[in-house]
Amino acid sequence: MRYVVGCLVLSFVILSISYAGEKVENPEYAAWAKLKVGSMVIYEETLPFGDKKIVQFRHHTLTEIKDKEIRVESRCFVEKGDEIKDYKTNYPIWKGFETTGKEKKGDPVGFYADWVYSGKEKVKLNGKEYNTQVFKLTKTFPTETFHTYWITDELPTRLLKSEETEKSGGKMKVTRTITFKEFKPAK
Repeated sequence: MRYVVGCLVLSFVILSISYAGEKVENPEYAAWAKLKVGSMVIYEETLPFGDKKIVQFRHHTLTEIKDKEIRVESRCFVEKGDEIKDYKTNYPIWKGFETTGKEKKGDPVGFYADWVYSGKEKVKLNGKEYNTQVFKLTKTFPTETFHTYWITDELPTRLLKSEETEKSGGKMKVTRTITFKEFKPAK
């Protein structure tokens, strides 16, 4: 479930005008739809494990473009290149979302309704500077976790990086980071 949520995080929508039942375009759908099937975005995911860190790579590949949804296959590889087959999934990116009418202008909608806008930030990554919007999310079950997402319009997935911290024994501890590594357009 945590993995599926992580995949869903890769799509993000901001509402521009709000009234009940309004269709709001998903910018991630629009970005992927401009690409050819086979285009891929690669992320590095780091998870602490005792005194060590586990590093794995997530490959998100465009597999199908339809009128109302796009399908993306997600595969996970460990540092040595072996695939973790149990993590392979194919997820949808919807063309749009319907509003409930309770949102204010600029509020995230759909799955992202609990995200809180935190400001803009320039992030240098892989030798390039990205303009990002920063969003935060706090979850209290099963443990208190704090998520920070750096979103950019410069990638089809829109996620540049994310960090998850957890409160454990009164101390904050980073439990997962996801960082954009590479974009490979289909030929």
